[in-house]
Amino acid sequence: MSTNYDASQVGVPYVRCNHISVDYGPTQVPVITAQQTVAVILADGSVAELEEMTPLNFTLNLADTTPIPLVNPTNGQPMPGNMTTTVGQVMLGILAILRKQQQQQNP
Repeated sequence: MSTNYDASQVGVPYVRCNHISVDYGPTQVPVITAQQTVAVILADGSVAELEEMTPLNFTLNLADTTPIPLVNPTNGQPMPGNMTTTVGQVMLGILAILRKQQQQQNP
């Protein structure tokens, strides 16, 4: 049985990441920890977490330019048009968001 990542159906359990951390630490190699749960969308649109799963732990190679298919955040399916990103592009996007918040909150 395959794991369901489709959060588009009310009452159907799916896997969701509810917390993601990026730790650069002294090695400057990003270490990712993603907490996972089995969750379900309720009739009122809220999310109920049913059980915790084993966290995902992995490192990122910022020099890797392998295309990564983008997925629809609701149903997990590939985005139309074969849209892709790379690890470096994602990390640059996160940095841009963080820098914007730093400038707003630490004037």
